[in-house]
Amino acid sequence: MYEARADCETGDLWTEGKHYRFEGPETESKDFYGYISMKDTETGKRVGMSNADRGHEFGAMWLKLCPVGWPYNDIPVQRTFATADRYGEFMGHNVSLMFHHQKQHIFVYSQPKASIAGSIKPETVVFRGWSVPNEWISGIAYIFKKGRDPAPYLVSGYDNGSLQLTLQGKAPIRDGCNVVGYSDKSPNAKLVFDRGE
Repeated sequence: MYEARADCETGDLWTEGKHYRFEGPETESKDFYGYISMKDTETGKRVGMSNADRGHEFGAMWLKLCPVGWPYNDIPVQRTFATADRYGEFMGHNVSLMFHHQKQHIFVYSQPKASIAGSIKPETVVFRGWSVPNEWISGIAYIFKKGRDPAPYLVSGYDNGSLQLTLQGKAPIRDGCNVVGYSDKSPNAKLVFDRGE
C-alpha cells in the first residue's frame, strides 16, 4: 500500500517522501512504450521502468489520481478539444462520427448524428484519458443531456486494434439536473467505438 498525492494541473506527484513530475509517454523502453513516464525532480532524470526503478508504478499512481492523463496545464480540461495536429482515427459511435486524437488520448464528436446535433457540437469531448496501443485504455467519459452540464464517469477497456473499441464503467444516473448515483446497467455503461463504420 502506498500514499501518494498529485497536482493534476501541474503534473506533480509526491510519494514516499519523493517528488516526481509527469514526463509524457515512455519512448525509451520497448516493453513499456506508451506508458506514462515520470521524472525525478531532484535528479532531473526520467525514472526507469524496471521493477527496481518503479517508473511504471509511479505512472500508474499518476493515472489513478489524475485519470484524464495529461496535466491540465498541458491540455486543459474543456468541453471541446480542437487542434491543428489531427493525428488519429475516425470511428463510429451510435451513428455519430467520432475522432480519436491518439497523441492526446481524447475522443471527440466529429459529426454528431442528427438527433443530438442541436445540443452536441463538433469537437465536443466524449472521452479523455490514456491509452497504450494494443493494451489498455482508461480515463473519463462524459454523458450529455440537453440543458445540463456533461456528467463525467470512469471508464476502462482494452484496445487490441480490433474493429471495435469498448469502454465500460458505472455511468451516472440523473434525477433532473443532479447525478444521484452510478450504475453498470445504464445504456452509457458500455461505450462502443467502431473503426469499421
